[in-house]
Amino acid sequence: MKAVVKTRAGKGNIALKELAIPSPASGEVMISVKAVGVCGTDVHILHGTYATTTPLVIGHEFSGEIVKLGAGVARWAVGDRVVVENTYGACGACAVCRTGNPHVCPEKRAYGTDSNGAMADFACFPAAALHRIPVNVSYEEAAVVEPLAVVNRGVLERGDMRSEANVVVLGPGPIGLLAVQVCKAAGANRVLLAGTGKDAEVRLPLGSKFGADRIVNVEREDLSAAVKEMTAGEGADLVVEASGSPRAAQDAIHIAGRGKIVAVIGLACRPVSLNWDLAVFKEIDLRFAKSSTYMSWRRALTMISSGRVNVKDMITHRFALHEWRKALMAVETGQAVKAVIIPSLGRSVESSA
Repeated sequence: MKAVVKTRAGKGNIALKELAIPSPASGEVMISVKAVGVCGTDVHILHGTYATTTPLVIGHEFSGEIVKLGAGVARWAVGDRVVVENTYGACGACAVCRTGNPHVCPEKRAYGTDSNGAMADFACFPAAALHRIPVNVSYEEAAVVEPLAVVNRGVLERGDMRSEANVVVLGPGPIGLLAVQVCKAAGANRVLLAGTGKDAEVRLPLGSKFGADRIVNVEREDLSAAVKEMTAGEGADLVVEASGSPRAAQDAIHIAGRGKIVAVIGLACRPVSLNWDLAVFKEIDLRFAKSSTYMSWRRALTMISSGRVNVKDMITHRFALHEWRKALMAVETGQAVKAVIIPSLGRSVESSA
């Protein structure tokens, strides 16, 4: 089978490789991968700015069909359509796990970064991590469940999003666009989405389509003034930092209301400076969100199935496995809002060659 592999640490070192088709171990299933979302993390892995175990198959946003069951697997059958919760290796015994937080267990290993992911024709995963795809959700849409689950964790669970809140989302990438929709679905009063000039043509307009009440291009408009106007001078009840931009991290402290919440989802992959004293004086509740939980996945599937969150219109580019570099570049340059790799496209190209 074909797979996109990070062969060793450092910049570059990713290649399309021919690997043996894996076989499911006890408690695992083997899936035929149907769609893989390309994440900003994959771009960081390409450039060597995100640590990974190597060699490994990259790709952690995916959907597929079960084609083989390992020993002892119950409640699942060949032909089931599934997504896979990105939790692997949590010990289950430490205080972190036993208090309900296995997603941040020190032993946890994420697919596509610490253990083999799914940018491949086939992959094997624990049956305990599976979620069933609703019948009205496509494989491509299901490949966006993982980032939506991350947003649910950051906005609903960590950000404590409340009905009638005034929200600012910093960054109109896939995470930010999903955050806009989650906040509106949760009853936000008004949502402001902020981006830069490179977002003006596609991403910011999509934010309006997805329910943002106010759009701000920070290169052409004063963000603080816009937030003051929207909130009658009180500042945002919730700021969702979804860009990983050091500037946005600084802005978040300035635009949050006193005693309010800044929920951080975006990875900067570099040191970030904050106005610490201002955060103290305003008593900002700064909350970081990592990965996702069982319930954030359940909510994500329900949100897509019910139509409360639209992921279909976020998918702007599709690529075959052998076009993995084009896919990553489309994401890095902002050409794509959400790019997905469809392994069957690669197989059809090979069979016709």
